[in-house]
Amino acid sequence: MNNLKIFGIVAAVAFAAVLSFSRPEKALDLPAQDVRLYAVDASVVDLPQTFRDKFIGPWTAAELPEIKNAYELAHEMAAGKFYDGRGRRLSPEFIQSVTENLNVDSGFKPRRAITIRGADIRGIPSNASIYEKRSDIPDFDAAAYQHLRINTPLLIMNVSADGEFYAAYSFQGGPFWVESTAVRFANNDDMQVMNRGRFMTPAQDVRGAYIGTLFPTLGGKPHRATKDGWEIADIKGDILTKWPIPFSETKAAELANAMQGRYAWGGRAAAGRDCSQLVMELFIPFGVFMPRNSRQQAEYFKSVNLAGMNAADKKKTILERAIPFETLLYFPGHVMLYVGDEDGAPLVYHSVWGLRKYKYLIRESFYVIGRTIVSGLDLRRSLRAPTWLEKTDKMLFVGVAAN
Repeated sequence: MNNLKIFGIVAAVAFAAVLSFSRPEKALDLPAQDVRLYAVDASVVDLPQTFRDKFIGPWTAAELPEIKNAYELAHEMAAGKFYDGRGRRLSPEFIQSVTENLNVDSGFKPRRAITIRGADIRGIPSNASIYEKRSDIPDFDAAAYQHLRINTPLLIMNVSADGEFYAAYSFQGGPFWVESTAVRFANNDDMQVMNRGRFMTPAQDVRGAYIGTLFPTLGGKPHRATKDGWEIADIKGDILTKWPIPFSETKAAELANAMQGRYAWGGRAAAGRDCSQLVMELFIPFGVFMPRNSRQQAEYFKSVNLAGMNAADKKKTILERAIPFETLLYFPGHVMLYVGDEDGAPLVYHSVWGLRKYKYLIRESFYVIGRTIVSGLDLRRSLRAPTWLEKTDKMLFVGVAAN
């Protein structure tokens, strides 16, 4: 073969590679996204009503939680393992300012409080984003822990040196840091309002009234906490219903369908949810408590251990034992709601950030999904990575406590 032909072949291969790099990604092949299509049973299921006591627990707990959780992330920052939004190591000046703002020796006496708006819960008393890896920028702020809805009872454990943050304990755990403007201190009247246990809850996501929010009723009308007390919650549309809602497969599917939206790490966006917040808030309307993060959820409920099984045995076990809309599937870092099967393939409802897929030789592309989806378990992070089915190591039964 002469040099001209060799050059032509090399050029053709190079040109094909360029086309491959520039060609648009093929859309993910997903099943129907209307969650209601997978619910077939409208009969009411009696799930344990565990949420109310957990919800007001910060006000009624016999023992105080440990304050050390509010300081742990700042101590990890001091070890020099985080980056700022420009990909630089956190400066000593920033670390010092955050450490001083912890106000460790304030002598603050714990006080009951309540959220008066949606509020992000953070690992440090600062709204500055920090990142464990440069590749996490800008989507995965290591200080973004949770998002609290309005009307959430809190126990305030400390105040930052600048007065802009409180170290707050909620039903989601903690104590972690919340903006002081998002809460007010509670009194005995507030205790009476919340202890009555009469609430309304949204069946749709709308601004100011997202699924997973509870509105106490006064005079038969839903109310919201304000900086001065309580006011009638003026919610547009007929979306509020008496809480708790009787659980059924079809009702769970209706709420899940209404909760479809964008992915938000740590629930930073009011209308966005990550995987564990999605399933947690799906079950609040039914009065069922579950912890905030996926690892805690995996430890909280009665489970079937799938670790060590091959993919075929896992699939068989899931199809035989999982109950649609009452079973979670878990692997470290991710949790999914089992909704049934399609042609013998398990289907799950979950909030997903993205997937990596190889496209040409060693080049790896990334699908940013960034929303809730219904999918099978055959997807994987990359061609060399295990599928979600292969990674799944626990099956959790919602409402059935581990102990």
